[in-house]
Amino acid sequence: GRWGQPEELAGLVVFLASLATAAVGRRPIVGALSAGILIAETEYHGEVENIIAPFQGLALGIFLITIGMRIDLRAVADNLGPILLATAGVLILKALVTSLLLRLMGAQPGTSMEAGILMASPSETTLIVISAALSAQLIQPNTAQFWQIVTAIGLTVTPIMAKLGQRLGRRMDSGGPQTGMEPGLDQDSQDSRRAIIVGFGRVGRLVAEMLQRHGQPYLAIDSDTDNVAEGLRQGYRVVF
Repeated sequence: GRWGQPEELAGLVVFLASLATAAVGRRPIVGALSAGILIAETEYHGEVENIIAPFQGLALGIFLITIGMRIDLRAVADNLGPILLATAGVLILKALVTSLLLRLMGAQPGTSMEAGILMASPSETTLIVISAALSAQLIQPNTAQFWQIVTAIGLTVTPIMAKLGQRLGRRMDSGGPQTGMEPGLDQDSQDSRRAIIVGFGRVGRLVAEMLQRHGQPYLAIDSDTDNVAEGLRQGYRVVF
């Protein structure tokens, strides 16, 4: 349009929001975060996400490196016990709350457990909130440094938490997928000619829906047990 492409307007909005927060004595990242939330609610959010996707990992890496450079290793050594206790407390509390909420919403026990453990780690937003609170003099520098260290440790163990949650979730799902043909597939579908859908993610499900609508037999396969279990619960013909 006359005002430019959506990505250009998005960049302009983020830039102006950062300048505005900096002008009133707040960190520019607060304005950028607010602008990002606003853009996410517009009809152009999908296009903007695709444009910035190649730079997302790089920007996140630079952000985390700058956070790591601020950590005082001597402070970690002097307060190792309280830091580890605080980290464990945050992880356990977040895992319990998230798992409980998912169970109340009707999720399967295994899914609730896996999601709860995966989301137990603090997020990058925590660091932004701590920085904003410190700049507003709502917390003391020592307190901010303590919780920045706790957050950094929590982010570091996220891959370990993801693997742990995945294993525990699969063990809790008693009705999980088995290798081979599934009981939900009748004998005709096993013996007759049919389309084979390799991978049952978002695109695979779309293809399965199209084949079902046109009455064509199919069989979907996937190496991700979570995709298989979810597909079986929704009535698709899918095997591990």
